[in-house]
Amino acid sequence: MAMNNLGPAERFLVGAIGPPGKRRFYFQVVADGDRHSLLAEKQQVEALASQGWRSLQRSGVEVDTSAVEFILSTDLEIDDPAGTEDFRVGTINVGIRPSGLMNISFESDRDDRGLMFMVSPEQFRAMALVARRLVRAGRPICPGADCRRPSKAMSVPPATEHRTDRLIISELVGRFTAASNATFLGQDPEGVHWVYKPEAGVRHLWDFPPDSLANREIMAYEVSNRMGLDLVPETVEADGPLGPGAAQRYLDPDLDFDHRQWFEERIDPRLWPVAVFDLVANNADRKLGHVLVESDTGRLFAIDHGLTFHSQQKLRTVLWSFAGEPIPDPLVEAVARLRESLEGEMALRAAQLLTPQETNALLRRTENLLDDPRHPHPPADRSALPWPLW
Repeated sequence: MAMNNLGPAERFLVGAIGPPGKRRFYFQVVADGDRHSLLAEKQQVEALASQGWRSLQRSGVEVDTSAVEFILSTDLEIDDPAGTEDFRVGTINVGIRPSGLMNISFESDRDDRGLMFMVSPEQFRAMALVARRLVRAGRPICPGADCRRPSKAMSVPPATEHRTDRLIISELVGRFTAASNATFLGQDPEGVHWVYKPEAGVRHLWDFPPDSLANREIMAYEVSNRMGLDLVPETVEADGPLGPGAAQRYLDPDLDFDHRQWFEERIDPRLWPVAVFDLVANNADRKLGHVLVESDTGRLFAIDHGLTFHSQQKLRTVLWSFAGEPIPDPLVEAVARLRESLEGEMALRAAQLLTPQETNALLRRTENLLDDPRHPHPPADRSALPWPLW
């Protein structure tokens, strides 16, 4: 590797050239008066900003917010390289020194060139804030129904695999453009397709820590499995080109299915397992589009469970038509199986994936359902519906 070590950087910038949908993203580093431009993908910009900042927070290094504000007040516009960039970024590496300075290196996706430099925590934080604004300023989410299938117009360069005991996503082959967080169709070394959600692509929410959503997705699968519902596709810890996250086995949905038929006269009883699962998981985001029908088998399956298992009541669902009705006996038995397991085999797994408060709240919800096995009515003191409903 022909690594060019620039030493301390005077400036570390990120920017985009061109209109939405055709933007070219660049990192620019100024060292010893020389400017170096590196062509990157939007997902790489997002990943570096999110993962680097999270690493900095975990390191305990203090960041001078007044220095960050000063950097943000300066001219942060990048110069258009106009074809003179050093190279296209393939792999990005970040390290934090005991002094708090951050080592950053970019490696080319086509040859053995590389660039290494150091920045202060304040320089990195300023870059990360600009990167977040850039990423959010892109073209709007695709509004059509076809967005439920992954787009093949995906060009994240292959990155070094993070070899762990997790599932390895070795290649990205598509992106789900309608997802609120970065969501990709990935492939493992055996060619199996998975829905890959890297932690680095999670939007920040005020009530759900962004680095906890992967664990919630995994816990949702394990709870569904323990209840015997066969509702949530297999979901596991994964590592891939954009870092750690969760991966869910991809099932091909029937895009011609009309969900309105479930509500024509009265709510379709086939949705009862989804409703009971949501009560147990305290699902804060049960949209209609999160319940799909598998194209080959016609069976129902449920997806997108990142906003679950909060310790406070958060249930928001489109399935309130069951309100006040008794839960079918087989599903009451499923809740009882989960309750028993949470005091046995599932106790350790819950401790690994949830906080103690969230685990205790999960136990209380199962107990409450067993004491009064009826679907509750919508709350009057908070929003009961997700938005958008689809």
